[in-house]
Amino acid sequence: MTPDLYLAARPLIQPVDVIAFWGPRRNPISGLIELVTDGGPSHVAVVRDGCHAGSDVTIVESTIEGRRNGVQTNPLGGTLIGYPAGSRAKLYRLLPSVRTRVDLMGFYACCGANDGIVHYDIGALFRFLLPDWITQMIWDPKVLRAEVCSVWVATALEAAHATCGVDPRRQKPSDVIAMPIFQPPVRIL
Repeated sequence: MTPDLYLAARPLIQPVDVIAFWGPRRNPISGLIELVTDGGPSHVAVVRDGCHAGSDVTIVESTIEGRRNGVQTNPLGGTLIGYPAGSRAKLYRLLPSVRTRVDLMGFYACCGANDGIVHYDIGALFRFLLPDWITQMIWDPKVLRAEVCSVWVATALEAAHATCGVDPRRQKPSDVIAMPIFQPPVRIL
C-alpha cells in the first residue's frame, strides 16, 4: 500500500463517515461478494474517530481479525496496510445536511454496546451469497445478535440518525454506499 491517498484524505475523515473496501478479485470471498453485488465493495466500516494530534483514524467494523470475531475498533491506517495488492478503498463522507442531524451520543452508545460483544455472522454471509429462494428457506429471524459488516454499519448509521427508517438487516455493502447521504467518494487506497 502506498499511504499517499490515505494521508491526503485523513484530515477530511470524521466520525460516522463510511469506508468501503474492495479486495483483490483473486480472494475468493471478496471476489464472490463483488460478483454478487455487481462490483460493489466486499466490506464496509464506519469511522469512530478522526485523527487527533498524530493518532490514526479509527474505524468500527464487523469482521474476523485474528482471534477477534465481530464488531471491533481498529486503526484505519493499519487496516489499509493489511490489504493485499490489487485492493481498493474509498471514503464516503456524510453530506453536510446529514452531518447536521447526526447524534454522536447515540452513535457512540451504539459502538459501545456492540464493540467486542456482537459476533460476526458467518451464516449471514453465506445466506447473502445464496440466491433469494434458498435464503428464504434457511433464514432464521431469531438470530439477531450477530452481524455482517454492512448490517453493523447500517445499524450504526441508524443510531447516529444519519439514516431514518432503514432496516439494517437488509443492507449489503453496495446498499450502504448507495444511500443518498454521502458526498462523492474519495479514493484512499
